[in-house]
Amino acid sequence: ALALQPSACAFVRLDPDPADGPPPPPPPGEAFLWLRDEAKAPVDLGAGWVLHQYEFSSNSGSQFGAKVVDCASGTGVIVVEGAQIPQGQINIIARLTAEDAFRAAIASDQVVSLDGVLAQLSAAGAEVGPDTMHLTDFESCGCAAFYPELRGTKTAWSSQ
Repeated sequence: ALALQPSACAFVRLDPDPADGPPPPPPPGEAFLWLRDEAKAPVDLGAGWVLHQYEFSSNSGSQFGAKVVDCASGTGVIVVEGAQIPQGQINIIARLTAEDAFRAAIASDQVVSLDGVLAQLSAAGAEVGPDTMHLTDFESCGCAAFYPELRGTKTAWSSQ
């Protein structure tokens, strides 16, 4: 059997689908959650860690960053590296990417805690926090591609 390829984890979603025509304007004071949502192929950071870069755009602004997952525990963190509103005002622009920070920590011969990495990213202008949208008892697509042996008792990743 073929192993899952990391490229299988990449996607672009449009909401609404362009075939449905333009979306109606949002009610006053509200915005669409997203119009375009994109995830790139995951990146193997080493030592059982996987990074999933993302970006999304809506009529209320755009955002890009990364979700970083420890495949053994299923613990994930979200790092917002950049965000702006439609008028072009930059709300967030990090001076350090999640990929660079995690690669340095994993390669270090010193013990570096997850909290330490997140503090470093936060100090560099990123917004960081736990990934509360994805449950830790489910295997991520990137973990299924790079570290299937770390699934443990987590539910196997599925595209369904």
